[in-house]
Amino acid sequence: MTVVNRHARRAEASEQRRGVNRARGEVSIELDNGQTITLCLTLKAMAEIENGLDIDSIADIQAVLEQGISAKKIAIILGALARGGGMDIDDDLDVLEWQMDIPGAVDAIGKAFAASSLMGDAASKNP
Repeated sequence: MTVVNRHARRAEASEQRRGVNRARGEVSIELDNGQTITLCLTLKAMAEIENGLDIDSIADIQAVLEQGISAKKIAIILGALARGGGMDIDDDLDVLEWQMDIPGAVDAIGKAFAASSLMGDAASKNP
């Protein structure tokens, strides 16, 4: 619990320094190496996730993730969210080089979806 709180405090401080736009639904995550990434669920990110996971609606993401979390699914989602946050990455698999563990990745996805306010209460649950 202490580690999570420390990461959350560091990410919040980083957001303040970098000017993360919470009104736009941006969230900041801090990787284990101290690098900060901004994630945002934009319309383009939604389309990329839907296409990458072969789903008809972003609302179907919960069912897809309940079938099992895979590195590929995490990469597709984080890649789209990072591009939505302004990061220039071409290959979703590049996010697998980020220094973060699986629970951290899932938490980051949950925070980005919750911040978007798109999915209401369903988004506040970790995917």
